[in-house]
Amino acid sequence: MRPHSLLLVVLLVLLLDQASKSAALSLLEQGRPVVVFPGFNLALGFNTGASFGLLAEIMATRPLVMAALTAALTVFFALMALRARHPFEAVGMR
Repeated sequence: MRPHSLLLVVLLVLLLDQASKSAALSLLEQGRPVVVFPGFNLALGFNTGASFGLLAEIMATRPLVMAALTAALTVFFALMALRARHPFEAVGMR
């Protein structure tokens, strides 16, 4: 995949991510799940920590630290994806 194609994919994913979050904020209420079909509900929730709420107590008062860490990891994995030589490796980094 060429670098400009990768950038297009990244921008598209970012746009879809932000659109889905905006829709959730406007259509859902916290604590009130919406049944989509039996066995699948949508519920509004907020994660104040890293993955699965890890480090929530530490990062809750330091949102810029969390943003910087996320940005650094994103840049690292993007560079790894651009340098990948094997197709499976490149897909794994994306």
